[in-house]
Amino acid sequence: MNDSKPSPPLPEEVLISSLARPLLYFAFAPIILVAACIPGGSSLLFGWFFFLDRSLASFQADLPTLWVGFTAFGLLFVIVHRMSRRWRPATSLESSQHLAGWTWRSTTALCLGMTLMFAASIAIIGSLHQLVWIGTGKASTSNPQVNWGERTGPLAMITDARRAAWKTMSRNNIKQMMLAIHNYESTYSMLPPGAIVLPDGRGYRGWIAPLGPFVPFEDPYYFENAVPWDDPKVARYGKGALLPLVHPQLGWGSQFDERDFAFTHYAGNVHIFPNNRSLRINEVTDGTSNTLAIGEVAENFQAWASPWNRRDPVDGINDVPWGFGGPTWQEGAQFGLVDGTVRLISRNIDRKILKALGTPSAGEEIPADLFP
Repeated sequence: MNDSKPSPPLPEEVLISSLARPLLYFAFAPIILVAACIPGGSSLLFGWFFFLDRSLASFQADLPTLWVGFTAFGLLFVIVHRMSRRWRPATSLESSQHLAGWTWRSTTALCLGMTLMFAASIAIIGSLHQLVWIGTGKASTSNPQVNWGERTGPLAMITDARRAAWKTMSRNNIKQMMLAIHNYESTYSMLPPGAIVLPDGRGYRGWIAPLGPFVPFEDPYYFENAVPWDDPKVARYGKGALLPLVHPQLGWGSQFDERDFAFTHYAGNVHIFPNNRSLRINEVTDGTSNTLAIGEVAENFQAWASPWNRRDPVDGINDVPWGFGGPTWQEGAQFGLVDGTVRLISRNIDRKILKALGTPSAGEEIPADLFP
C-alpha cells in the first residue's frame, strides 16, 4: 500500500495562483466601469470587433514576419526556462522525488504573464494618451464630417508638436505620390489619365490605379483596363487601405465606404487628370512649378481606386465639401505641384490666383512672390 502523500505545490505556483485572481479583477474592473458609466462606452470597448470584421477580409499574413516572431518567442521561452532553473534549483526533497525545481509549466505561466503585462502596458499607455487628449480641450465642430482634433489647454505644446508631425507626414505622402507620377511619366512620356469613362458614364479606373508599379506598396495591385474599378475581379485591390493615401491625423479607423472600398484623403486636379486622355509635360505651358497636381481633402472622401477622385481648385480651399481642403487648424491645404514640390496654400488665397494655379495652359499671371 502506497501511503505517500501528494507533494506540496511549488512556491512559484503558489505565488502565481495567489496573483491570478487580483490580476483578473484589475484587468476587467476598468472595462466594466467604462462600459457602465461613460456614454457610448460599449461602442468604445467593443467597436473594434466591427473594425476587425471589416478589415480582416483584406488582411494578408506576412509569413516571414510571423516566422521571425514565433522564433523570437521560442528563444525567449527557452532562455527564461534555463535562467529560471539556475535561479530556482531543485531542493533535496524534490531531487529525492525526481522532481525539477523549476518546471516547464512554471516557464509557460511566467512567459504568458510577461506577454499579458506587455500588452496591458501598451493598452494603459494608449488609454492615458487618449485621456490626456480629451482632457486638454474639446474637438472642433467647424467640420462635422472630420474630427481634426482641435485642442486648447495646458498641453497645447504637445498639440502643436503633433500637428507639426502630421503636417510633415502628409507632406511626405504627397511627395511619394508625386514621385510615382513622375516615374510613370518617365516610363510612358505622359501623366496617368484622370479616369477611363465610357459614353454611358461608367467609370473604369482613376488616376491612382496606374501608379501601382511605381509606388512601393506592401501589397502591389493591378487593375485591368477591360473591367470597372469595382468589378469583383479587381475589387479586392480597391478595398485595401494604402498608407501613402491616408492622412496621418485621420488614421485608419472608419476610412472605408459602405462597400468597404478604402478612402483616400488626397485628390487629383481635374485639369491635370482629365477624362480619357493623358497630359504630357510639355502641355503644362503655365509652368510645372505653378500648376497644382494633387492636394489634401477634408470632406466627401472618395475611394482611391475610384475614377471620380478628382476636384477643381477653382472651388476654393475648405470652402465646399467637394473641394480641396486640409485640417481646420492648418488654415489651408498642402498640394503637390507638377514639378514634384509640395506647397501649403492658404484657404484665404485669391480665387483668381487659385484658378490660375489649377489650369495647366490658360496663360494666367501668377505673382512671382507667391511661393517664397
